Parts: sequence; C-alpha cells; structure tokens
Amino acid sequence: MSMIDRWRSWFRRPARRSRSDGLRPRPAVEELEKREVLSGFGTGLLSEPDESRFPMPSDVTRFLPPGTDLGTRFLQVDTDAPPAVAGNRQDPLASGIRFIAPGNEGGFLALLRQDSGATRGTPPPSAMNTIAIDADWLAGAPARAGRGPGPYVLDQAGATYVLGTDVRTEGTAFVVAAPDVTLDLNGHTVVYGDSAPLGLRNGGFEEGSGRDVPGWDLSDAPAASLTSNTSHLFGNQVLHLGPFRGIQRIVSDPVAIPAAGRTYAATITPSGIDARSTLRLTVLDAITGAVLGSGVSDSTPRGYSAVASFTPLTTDPVQLRIEVIPPPNSLDSLDLDQATLTVSNDYGIVASHISRGGLPGWVHLSPEAQAVYRNATNFTVKNGSVVQGQGNGYASSPLFFRELAGVTVDNVQTHATGMDTQSLDATYATAHVTILNSTFREDIDNISNRMLNFATLKLNNTSAPIDIEGNHLLGSPQAGIVIARNDPQFTVVIRNNEFRQNAVTTNGYGILLSAAQNFEIAGNTIVPANGKGIDLDGYAGAPLLDGNIHDNYVDVQEVANREYPRGLEAVALRLRNNLGAGGVQRILNITNNTFIARTGPGQLNEAQAVRISYANNDGAMDNAGITLQGNLIKAIVSTPDESFRAKALVLDRVDDGINLQISGNVLESNDVSLAVADTGGDVTGVDLAFNTLRRSDEGAPRPYTGILAGYDTHEIRRVRLIGTGLDNGATANVVWVGAGFKDLAVG
Repeated sequence: MSMIDRWRSWFRRPARRSRSDGLRPRPAVEELEKREVLSGFGTGLLSEPDESRFPMPSDVTRFLPPGTDLGTRFLQVDTDAPPAVAGNRQDPLASGIRFIAPGNEGGFLALLRQDSGATRGTPPPSAMNTIAIDADWLAGAPARAGRGPGPYVLDQAGATYVLGTDVRTEGTAFVVAAPDVTLDLNGHTVVYGDSAPLGLRNGGFEEGSGRDVPGWDLSDAPAASLTSNTSHLFGNQVLHLGPFRGIQRIVSDPVAIPAAGRTYAATITPSGIDARSTLRLTVLDAITGAVLGSGVSDSTPRGYSAVASFTPLTTDPVQLRIEVIPPPNSLDSLDLDQATLTVSNDYGIVASHISRGGLPGWVHLSPEAQAVYRNATNFTVKNGSVVQGQGNGYASSPLFFRELAGVTVDNVQTHATGMDTQSLDATYATAHVTILNSTFREDIDNISNRMLNFATLKLNNTSAPIDIEGNHLLGSPQAGIVIARNDPQFTVVIRNNEFRQNAVTTNGYGILLSAAQNFEIAGNTIVPANGKGIDLDGYAGAPLLDGNIHDNYVDVQEVANREYPRGLEAVALRLRNNLGAGGVQRILNITNNTFIARTGPGQLNEAQAVRISYANNDGAMDNAGITLQGNLIKAIVSTPDESFRAKALVLDRVDDGINLQISGNVLESNDVSLAVADTGGDVTGVDLAFNTLRRSDEGAPRPYTGILAGYDTHEIRRVRLIGTGLDNGATANVVWVGAGFKDLAVG
C-alpha cells in the first residue's frame, strides 16, 4: 500500500482508543527489525475496516471546492512505477539486512523509498522552512580552502534541512549553528572522515621476522624481536621486548602528513601483566627533530595504550619514537602491537554548546563554523546513515552533541571504526535527550584505556530527561550505554533496546550506570558476542538511587583480554559499591528478568549470573530497599573440566544492616546455584526467602552443588534460606569451603 493510500484509508478508520502510558511489552528481535524498517509508515494503524460498513467514495474531488485542481492539492504518486528491489533480490526483512553500504540500493532504505513513492535523491515536497540539500547546495556551501568540501553549516533557525543526495567529506560533515534545526537524512548516507589513510608502514608488526622488521629502526632496542601473538593483542605477530635492562627505543620510518593545522593522533599498545616499565610515545618532525606531541601509558601491565595527539604547523613528514623505560637496575619484558597514526577529531554531525577549548578538532573547522557552532539548541536528526570513512580517525564520533540543549535522534544508522570513538556523545546535555529506533554499529578493535569508560552512547552529567528506546547497539568495544551523575529531577528510560557488544577489554557491559538516579531499565535484550550485562556501580561517590530493572533478557559470555589474561568472571548483573568511592545504592527493584552467564573452553574460567558486592560504610546503606524478586538467575558451564565454574547467584560481600530482599527467584545451574562469600569479603545478615534451587539440564554433565558456602577466611554470619524450593534433582546440601566462621541456616 502506498503512502497516499494509507492516508486515504485513515479517513475511514474507526476512532482509536488512546494507548496506555505504561510499559510496552518487549518485542522480539524480529519486531524490532520491522520497526526499524517501517518506522513512521503506518505500522501502528488499525486493521482495514469492512468497506461495506464504511463506504469510501472513489472520487476524492467531492471533498474539494468546485474548480479545484487535484494536482495542486495532492501529492501525485506514480502507481505504475516498479517497486524497489533489494540488492540481493531477496526480501530484505526475511534476509535480515540491517546495514547498507554506501551505494547499496537494498534493505530498509529501498523499502522506505518504495513505500513513500519518492525517487532517491529527490526531497519530499517543500514546506515552510524546508531547505533541500542537493548537489548545488553542497557546491555553494562554505568550505575551507585546500580541504575539500565540508564542513557544511546548518544555520537557519527553525529550518528542516532535507538531504537529496549522499554526502562524503574528508573531515567533519555537518555543523549545526542555529536553534530548532532538523536534519532529515531522507534515506541518504553521510560519510565523514574519508581522507586517505596515512602511510605508517607495518604498524601491526605483521611484516618481517626476528629482528628484521620493515618500517622500523630497532638499533636502540637490542632486546626487540618479532614473535607470535600470545598476549591478547592483534593479528599474528607482536614485537616482543625482553628480557632487558635499560631503555629500549624503536623509531618508525618517516610518514607523510597531508595537511598542517589539523589534529592527528598516534598510539601504541602494550601487553605484559608483570611488566613494570614505562611506555612513552613521541611524535617527531622528521626534518627538524622537533617534538610535536607525546604520551605515556597510564598502566603498562594493564595494557593501556600510549596516545600522542599533535597539531603540526607544517607538512613535514613525522616519525614515531617508542621508548620502553624499565625501573633502575630491573629486568623486564613486554609486548608491543598496533602502532597507529591517523587523523583525529572529525565528526559526522557537530551540534554542541561546548567552548572552543573543549571541542577537540575545533582547529580544523571552517572559520564560519568556528564562529557560529555554539548557536545550536534543540536539534533533530532522522531517517538515514552517518558512517565513518576510510581515514578511521581517532576519537571521531558520528554524532557529537556535548553540552547540547535538546537532541532527538530517530531512525538513524551509524557506523564507527576509529580507536576511542564513541558513536554518540551527549555528555553534559540539557533540555532533553531522545534516542529512538536507531542502529549504532561499531567495528573498533582497540580502545586506549578502559578506565575512561568508552561507550556507544555516552550520556554522563546530563540535566535532562533521557529516553532511549527501540535501538540496536552492535559491536561495542567496551560499553553500550554509560550514564553517570544525571540530574535526579529528570527520568532516565532505557527500554526495548538490543545490545550485542564485542568488547575488547574488561567492563564491557551493555548498560553501565554509576551515580545515576530515577531510572528504568526495561525490556532490553543483551546478548554480547563478548562482554557483560548490566552494571549498577558505586565507583563514584554520589549515590545510585530509585531504579527499576525489569523484564530484561541478558545472556552473556566473555573471553580473556590483555588486562586480565587470567580472567575475571562473565557476569550478567553486577551490583557493587565496594570499590572506588563506595557510592551508596538504595531503592532498587530488580524483578522479572532473565540473567544468564555461560563459560567453557576458550572463555573465562568462571561465569556468574548475578554477583553482589555491597559495603555499608557508616551505616549509609542500612535498610537499603534493594529487592531481587521473580528473576531467573542461571549459570551454565559447557565442559566437565572442573577448572571452569558456573555460579548462578554469588553473594560476594554483603555488610550487616543492608537487609537485601532476595525472594521468589529461580537459581539454576549445572554447577552451583548459590555461592555465599567470594573474593570480596564477609557476608552478614541476608535472608533468602522462597527461592528455588534448580539443577539445569543445559551444559555438560558434572557434579552439582546447591549451596557453596565460604571463601578463604571470609566469614558468613546470620544468613538464612527460608522456604527454599528444589527442582529437577537439585539439593539444598551445603558444601563448606574456606576457614572463615560460618553461620548459615537452610529451611
């Protein structure tokens, strides 16, 4: 049915009852895909009524004044035009197409064009304050001399800019410079940061063997040689240094710099859990030897990269100098990999009120954009794609909205590839943040420092209601959504989203909240290729309060990484305040969720579906009002190898007075249903009421433990299991471990 036919049919539909304002049921993934494809095109309309009961005149002219020209009053649709066909000649929905490469005519974009009856490249009919962006408009837009097209400035207040063509720029694509601007991508693709890659040779150390390393001078690194990658780095080879005493120094071949007066970034990544050396990266002018920029790894043993940012004033070629500096009179060794040199701080769309000094990459905006970019407020982008180009720029977000007063993203698809790039950054946003029906895809194989909490959607320090619904977050290299320190007078809603992270570091949670208040996490699906589930974290000192977490499906698995090559745990739900500043957590209702954690060969040694670590410093969490009720909590191990463990619910540390309410849950595992005490500390004063222990049929056959009590010298005091149910052969027998005092009663 064409769009016009739907509009016509609307006039013969019965009146609709208003929708409930309550929580919508969580749709299946297939329904989310359909909503992504058909958003805004009549998917919510009622069924077609009986035409005999509601006759519709075939001659619509009866509704017009006499003499009215039909063609001037209604959009004309060519009903004889052939429908758009997906590029693979299959039904796009049935084939599961989600991402359309530039130039591909298939998938949901074809469906949108078919449904609207519009020809690609032709904006819809003009309306008041509508500006069509076509090839002529782009040719006339200001561009910085010598840098090619863009950034294009959107500076008409209240205007709707409608894209009529794909856009490709070497740097930043669009800068919003007026209030109440809408950018309708109209099914088109914006490719930004599409400059040619810089020519650093053999940055991944895949060429050569032994001490023959093309692209690098190893004269001052006698302990350096190529070896196989066994340290969770990249590709097949790494540059191994060690054992050594004294500074080891390697220098790259010169690399051409295409433009002066813009930002670049160089990086190098270490691995060596026992390493004690300092890793320093310096960028040198290859002609003069001047230092252009430098950076130091925050932690070599944790595998944090050294990053050197610089803005050259000439186009002289540059060289990277990498120095590994051991402590005096010490023997050390470590591995190095993925030396990079790229442009940095290019953006798909900039709409921000951030100051000149706070906008990375301000220097390579056009003079016009530099002068007016802070005028943006209440910006909307919708209906198309924003894709990072071949430059793979460092820290180059598709959507950069820091300090913006009001932002809406609806039916947008992004793709990011550059190291330390966050797909949408709305830190310090105000007014409102609304993100709907969009897909954020990331293919990023490295982040520099996971303590910076890189996220696909970064929303820290907001003073605005946040509504994130119906989105797909795919391939996140660390976290999916990070929210911290929001203004508690505004609500945070994270509802009916899909998360499929591919984390390259630890703390790769689908959803991570710290010092957040007044929030709802509901109906989400979190199924990472590699990563964790939901983290409610007290690392910050401010409290985490008033949260409802319900009706989510979380199923996680995880492999080791360069920071923790010996592994931590795969965790579906993490509740903790025992690290960092120990922020208080209160009034949390966690109900009707499914939390599953899995492990087996090639994965972390332990899977824990729910892990709880709560400190009660100075009684700040007395009677905290934290409830876990009606959840399926499940941990599965796929091998009989006893070095792998799977524990459904782990009370790692719980201090006295908190009074957790844990009731009506199913604790299922083929290994351990309930573990009381772990590495975190003592467990005191916990009642578990009317929960069911279930022995799972999933996973490998192996000995089952209903209750595992104790760890090392940690104590268990006043822990009671009341009205415990048993299912599928489970027992409530307690296996006692460790030397600490134990007071645990089962009834």
